[in-house]
Amino acid sequence: MTESNVQPFEFRGNPVATVTAENGTVLFCAKHVATALGYSNTRDAIAKHCKGVANRYPLETAGGIQQMVFITEGDVYRLIAGSKLTSAVEFEHWLFDEVVPQIRRTGGYIPQGETPEETMARAVLIAQKTIEEQRKQLDEQKPKVLFADAVATSKRSILIGELAKILKQNGVKTGQNRLFKQLREDG
Repeated sequence: MTESNVQPFEFRGNPVATVTAENGTVLFCAKHVATALGYSNTRDAIAKHCKGVANRYPLETAGGIQQMVFITEGDVYRLIAGSKLTSAVEFEHWLFDEVVPQIRRTGGYIPQGETPEETMARAVLIAQKTIEEQRKQLDEQKPKVLFADAVATSKRSILIGELAKILKQNGVKTGQNRLFKQLREDG
């Protein structure tokens, strides 16, 4: 999960970050949720109420980028149910009647009162981060693409043993037999 997948929200001045996992599940930053619900000891509340799998994703904090714990909707419900504060009811309404349905419908959430200019500025930042990540990925894949093009356009054949040696020189840990086996399996 990349930082551009993180969607920041705010509930009564408290940040509440979400990410959408590859399977489409919306996950919530556990510490943010516990803080917004008014828990004084967020770590204890998370340990006591959250029963699901804890997923860690990088999140920009005041102390820099940190691996934060993200929890499922079920664990958010458990945190809400465990809170005795009235803010928990308000938070539940905001989260499950506004935020989650809009994320599912549109892939994002636009806070009430946000101007079109603010929405556009946020969209531009997300687009820039996405483009930068794609450029990095292309730069990382460039040597592999050049190698694949050279092999594909070669006018002469090459022995599998020689190809395995070339691959090994380029960082692929394989030998002749293993390469033969992989080629047979992959078709």
